[in-house]
Order: sequence, then C-alpha cells, then structure tokens
Amino acid sequence: MGLFGLFTIGVAVYATGQINNTSRSYSDLLKGDAAAGLDMAHANRALGDVRANVGNFLVSTTQAQRQLRKHDISVASDQFGSFLNKAARLAPAQASEILAVKSAGETLLNATCANTFKLASDANVPPLVAQAAYLSQCEPQFSIVSQEAVRVAQHIQSLTSAQSNALNAAAHRSVTITYAVILGGLLLVLVGGFFAIRIW
Repeated sequence: MGLFGLFTIGVAVYATGQINNTSRSYSDLLKGDAAAGLDMAHANRALGDVRANVGNFLVSTTQAQRQLRKHDISVASDQFGSFLNKAARLAPAQASEILAVKSAGETLLNATCANTFKLASDANVPPLVAQAAYLSQCEPQFSIVSQEAVRVAQHIQSLTSAQSNALNAAAHRSVTITYAVILGGLLLVLVGGFFAIRIW
C-alpha cells in the first residue's frame, strides 16, 4: 500500500504539471493571438470611423465644421494605427501582415485621398467636385483596406482556433493517461497483494 501511495503521488505530480502547462498555454494564447484578433477588429472599426468622418468633412459648410471633422479624422486614424501596432506586438508571427494593413491605411489617407482633401479645403472648388473625387479616387479604397484587415483578422482567428483545439486535445490526453495509470497501478497493487497473500 505504501508503494501505491508513492505511485499515486507521482501520478498526481505528473497530472498537475500537465494541467499547469495547459493553463499557461491558454493564458499565452489569450494574451497573444486572441487579443491581437480583437485589436484587428477595433482597428477596422476605427477605419470605418475615418471613412464616416471623411464623408462628414466633404459636406461641411463652414471652416469650423471642417476643422472639427479634420480632428475627428486624425483621432480615428491614430486609433487605427495604434490598434494595429498593438496587434503586431501581440502576434509577432503575423506582424508583417498586420503592419501591411497599417501601411495600406496610411497610404490611403496620405496619398490616395490627398486630392479629395485638397479640393474639399479649397473654397473656390464646388463641393460636388470634391465629392466626385472622393467617390472615384478615395472611397473605393476604404473597402479594399477594410477587407484586407478582415482577412488578416480571420487568419489570426483560424490560428487561434487551431491552437485552442490542440490544447483541448492535450488536456484530454492528460486526463485519459492519468486515469489509465491510476487504474493500472491499482490493478497491479491488487494483483500483487493477492499473490503475496497466497505465497505468505
């Protein structure tokens, strides 16, 4: 019985170690890829806010309104970049994809839509001209960048799901092995005790 007690303690130590390893892996997963996927979603929402504020900027009729909309665009743009930088830090294996989305967003605002902002800021240019430039040059690119952000987020999500499934399988194996070893050890003790009694 003493040997069985020591055996049981050894199994308990093994099982505890496996559970701790799985727990740490889950924590790393939640702090890494899973959190990065959430930041990607926040970034995409911020890009949507940029898009909406550009539209509001185009229909502004006073200089004060234009300044307010420019501020809103700047805030949302900063949030877009900040969320993507954070996602890249959390998921370094996918950092190149994430930062490519950030670069595409910056190009969209600083280059692709530059003519739209220039026309909309010129009091001598009719509003319809700026709006036409926006619809033909700027607005379609928002969808392209947003779709790419969604694609990268889905890629990260698929990796997260795969890791989660692997951890679930590992936890299941640990439980199965633990039960099998305990039952096997108990059986050995009973058989050993039976023969020991008979010999004695």
